[in-house]
Amino acid sequence: MRIERCFAATAALAISLFGNAASAQDLRPIAGSRVAIGVPAQFSATDRFAGFIDEKTNASIVVMDMPAAGFEQIAGSLSPEVLATRGITNAKRGTLSGRADPYVYFTGEQASPIGKIAKFLMVARHGPNAAMITVNVPADAIDKNGLTVPAIEAMLAKVDIRAEPAAAQSPFRLGYLGPLKDAGAVGGAGRIYTLDGTGAPATPMPGRTLFIVVPSLNPTPAGDLSALADRAIKEIGDTSDVSVTARRAVTIAGLQGFEHLATARTGEGTVEIVLIQVVLAHPKGGYIRMVGQASGDGRQAMLADFQKIAQSFSLAP
Repeated sequence: MRIERCFAATAALAISLFGNAASAQDLRPIAGSRVAIGVPAQFSATDRFAGFIDEKTNASIVVMDMPAAGFEQIAGSLSPEVLATRGITNAKRGTLSGRADPYVYFTGEQASPIGKIAKFLMVARHGPNAAMITVNVPADAIDKNGLTVPAIEAMLAKVDIRAEPAAAQSPFRLGYLGPLKDAGAVGGAGRIYTLDGTGAPATPMPGRTLFIVVPSLNPTPAGDLSALADRAIKEIGDTSDVSVTARRAVTIAGLQGFEHLATARTGEGTVEIVLIQVVLAHPKGGYIRMVGQASGDGRQAMLADFQKIAQSFSLAP
């Protein structure tokens, strides 16, 4: 996929293929996010993640809000090599004609259960706010229904990051938080909870106490949920030496799943932590994953709090 495009050609294609969706008046806000995007008409909002989905082709637009500090961290480290560690191959850095705010843009490919996915990833900042926007298009849907490379790039070039998030209702609730505070959205429709109510810290804090709830992006049935949970506990980012200390089947809010307790290390192996992971089958397909971590002398007591938090989970009516 060639990245550099003539702005005039890109704009013309965007108008003809997206129905002028990138114009300011047609930008569609995302519930709970500061981001607004001029998406094609066949895309609809979803409560599975922050963004939009085309049910016919399984193409999706996924958004993750972050503070400006998050942009600086990601923009300074993003590379084909880093993306390869996340399963994105053939990554190429590109430009988006007409975008004035600071940004980093990559294209690539990723294998998935439904085949090869073309990836268009932009991390952008506007003032004190930033966002990561990822457009995922099945390879066999490229150049169909307006999903051309020029049109997608024109859409990303016009993304607006606003001062305030659009109103939203979370797709889930936690009836108990213990000492934690809501620190905002993460991973689409997910949320992060921390002791100080801050999402991404200005400087790295390996092992800091946090709890994350994230519904899976893909509504496809999870299949063998037990095996998925066993793999997932070993694949939590920035952890090593993961040792499962307890595993059990659980039922929370009528949803069946599995809970893992574990010890591990983070911060390049320098910090000892405890982990909890709960994976529940989502009634509409896919799953809900909850992960908590804590370090320090009070980590075992925090682990008990994590269990109470997980048990208080329920889907929003």
